[in-house]
Amino acid sequence: MNRKMFTLCLAIVIAALGVFALGAFWEREPEGDLSSPPIFPARSSAQLSTVIEDVLTRANVTFTSSDSPQEYSHSSGQEQKIRWIKHEYEASLEERATLSPMIRHLSEAMTTHGGEIFQTYVDPGEGQARLVIGVGTFITHHLVFTWPPPSVIEEALPVPTETSAAQFRAAIVIDDLGSNLFTVQRLLDLEEDLTFSVLPHLEKSVEVARLVHEQQREVFLHLPMEPLRYPEYRPGEGAVMTNMGSEQIRATIDRDLQTVPFASGVNNHMGSRLTADRNTMQVVLEHLHNRRLGFMDSRTTGDSIAYTLAQQLGVKSAQRKVFLDNDATVPAVKAQLEKLAVLAEQGGPPAIAIGHPKEATLQALQEMLPEFERRNIRIVRASTFMQ
Repeated sequence: MNRKMFTLCLAIVIAALGVFALGAFWEREPEGDLSSPPIFPARSSAQLSTVIEDVLTRANVTFTSSDSPQEYSHSSGQEQKIRWIKHEYEASLEERATLSPMIRHLSEAMTTHGGEIFQTYVDPGEGQARLVIGVGTFITHHLVFTWPPPSVIEEALPVPTETSAAQFRAAIVIDDLGSNLFTVQRLLDLEEDLTFSVLPHLEKSVEVARLVHEQQREVFLHLPMEPLRYPEYRPGEGAVMTNMGSEQIRATIDRDLQTVPFASGVNNHMGSRLTADRNTMQVVLEHLHNRRLGFMDSRTTGDSIAYTLAQQLGVKSAQRKVFLDNDATVPAVKAQLEKLAVLAEQGGPPAIAIGHPKEATLQALQEMLPEFERRNIRIVRASTFMQ
């Protein structure tokens, strides 16, 4: 009898442990369930509203706000819906020049709360910019900035003619664009005729090219080319390589151009091996000529034959003379800009510089471009020097 009772008790204990273990398993299972719907970050969204309003208020910017309900359907066996409120802001700026610093302040302030500016759309003709803001995968805020059109006095200023144009000329090409719009807008806000060279197949390549074109600035395709130390250094998607056949080279360039619309010229990204290879470069240059595009040799190697070959083939071309930011410090970049200015004043070979979207480069340009104006040096498009 005692033995039967012991057996029964043991069975009960084992069953209880089994149920407990199974319950523990059920408790943990949802943590690994990838089909669970995402959770809307309500707290972060509310914090972003506070951040946006604080930045606008501190800048004495007048704004209005409104809310609109949003809904997201998630299917995991049965459809589930997530609902949240998207916040809309409209803010009035006194002038367009304040847009770029305002976006920078917003971006810096939101980062600490997990927020991000997903996209920026600028329409100079309408005097409007729209920011799409969110947390994680959720769009939580739309912020629209508007600014008044130029005054009648500003619109009546005479357009420079050849007789009133600056005596000296220089071109500045900014390479490696296509990953974000914010830096491009800051460069556009310099209001100089810079040339914007866009890498193909990046997340924002098409948008950058369109924005630059809309603001009547020059777009180049920054064509990736094979470097000497490949594959240690990789030129990126859409690169022209020395082992490609002629048809593959032409097809590669055509695909690249599809992601950089409005390109009026091309310069090489990397390419220390390819620009020294006569046969491959000839295919590249002849195709660009057929597409009515000029070529600017970035001169990433002293062995490049690209410019000389282009001249021999009758392809409109030019070559870089100054690198602005190999040493990416403000004093060093300013020294290189001074070298560019002297080259322009000497009136010899075309004064063409290449820089990159680095903070030091932007700051140096802001400080030195007024000096260019005082010295009667006009910034022109790089294609101006292509012959």
